[in-house]
Amino acid sequence: MQLHEDGNIIIRWSMFENWWKDKQSAMKRYFPEEPEDISNDWMKFGSKVAAALEERPLPDWVAHLHLPEYDIQEYRIIENIGGYWVRGTLDRYSTELHKILDDKCAKVAWTPKKAQAHVQLDFYSVLVE
Repeated sequence: MQLHEDGNIIIRWSMFENWWKDKQSAMKRYFPEEPEDISNDWMKFGSKVAAALEERPLPDWVAHLHLPEYDIQEYRIIENIGGYWVRGTLDRYSTELHKILDDKCAKVAWTPKKAQAHVQLDFYSVLVE
C-alpha cells in the first residue's frame, strides 16, 4: 500500500480491482496485520517482460512481437478525485494518438471481448482526463 505525502492512501488499479471482486481478499492483501510476500513465478515473469519492453533496442525475445511504439512508457499519474488519491501507471501512452496501451502477460491469450470488458483502461482514462 502506498501513502500520499499528506498521509492518505493512494488507490491504484490492482487495489480497486481486487476490492471490486472480493472485499475480504482485498482487505487481507492491502491492509494486512503482517505483510506477506505476494510474488509468484508469473508475477516475476511479468516483471521481466515489462523490463524488457523498456529496453532499446528491444531484446530479440520480445522484439518479434512488433508492438506499437508509443512515445511515453511507464507514466505514473496520481490525481485527487473526490477527496481520494488515485494512481495509475500507464505502460505506454501515445501523445500523438492519445492512446493508452497496457501490456498484458498472461497464461492464456486475451480475446477482443475480454479486452473490451476489462475496465483497467477506463480507470486510466479517467486519470488522463
